[in-house]
Amino acid sequence: MLAAAAVVAGGLTVGSGTAVAEAGSADFLPAFVGLVPMLAAGSVDAELPYCDPRYTRAVREFEGITANNDVKATAYPGELIQSTINIESVDNARSVERVTAYLPAGSSLASIDVSSYDPVNRWWNRWPDPATSVDKKTGAVTVTGSWPVPTRVIVEYIVPVTARIGSVLSGGFGVTVTGLAPRDWPALSENSTTVGDWCEYEPEPVTPMPGGGSSAS
Repeated sequence: MLAAAAVVAGGLTVGSGTAVAEAGSADFLPAFVGLVPMLAAGSVDAELPYCDPRYTRAVREFEGITANNDVKATAYPGELIQSTINIESVDNARSVERVTAYLPAGSSLASIDVSSYDPVNRWWNRWPDPATSVDKKTGAVTVTGSWPVPTRVIVEYIVPVTARIGSVLSGGFGVTVTGLAPRDWPALSENSTTVGDWCEYEPEPVTPMPGGGSSAS
């Protein structure tokens, strides 16, 4: 399936709840600029290379805390991708008070999801509507609260449509844990995303269902 173009955010809705991108009418057309090369090729079914599924990971350890950030290694202009930040501790006795995602310059925030792991029930509890703010100058996205470790924050964002093929977009993260000084790494080489050309995601395998029909596994 051809990976769909994402609409560039014309603004952000930010308050006590989750921040999401809003598509402004003035920004609607530029979001589809990247589709032109495919249409010029004669068909949207034109053969494209497969998208690179790999992720890169930056790890930082301090005072019994381990924090890591996973981001996509390669993305095309206008693609919706995610940055996943995980925070763990030696004894899991502390709480996470703040997580900041330093998005690559020009990126647009799409969504934020915060959850913490419940070792008793062995599942992730989602914390809806985290308090969210966005730095107007840098685009850094910050969520605040009080979440027991392990905590996981997933930030979805849109790669700039104007990003040049072959360029490298750098990002980073920051965390604040109870009783410890804030730690921030705004730009990490391990959290770099290389901008590639348009590509096609490999379809998920389809498995037969009892009584006929099929389902993507």
